[in-house]
Amino acid sequence: GAGAGAGADAGGDDTNVPAPAPPPKRPPPAAVHPADLRRAETALDKCVALATELEGARPGDTKRFAAAGISFDYGELRRVRESAVAMTGRCMAAALGTSQARRRERAFADTVTKATAAAAAAAAT
Repeated sequence: GAGAGAGADAGGDDTNVPAPAPPPKRPPPAAVHPADLRRAETALDKCVALATELEGARPGDTKRFAAAGISFDYGELRRVRESAVAMTGRCMAAALGTSQARRRERAFADTVTKATAAAAAAAAT
């Protein structure tokens, strides 16, 4: 009869199966201008508002579409929302990357200014 271990033995030795490859790493986000982020936010807000509006009209639209022989995949509304969330996350990561880059630039400039001032003071003495 088939015992608890029969399924594992039937397929061979599982120790030689390679581990799945890790997902590819995304490159760091490029610097983004704040105006671009505002435009992206506006576009995403419009998409979500339209998806919400369509979802609210779903009962009546479903009947009208069925009467006209039109099929509408309401799963698309969910995918639009998920895409908007993903895009928002990418925009936030880009904004954070830009902020960090500017912070590093300011810190470097401050270091150079302090070093220049110290060198000038040492040369003056």
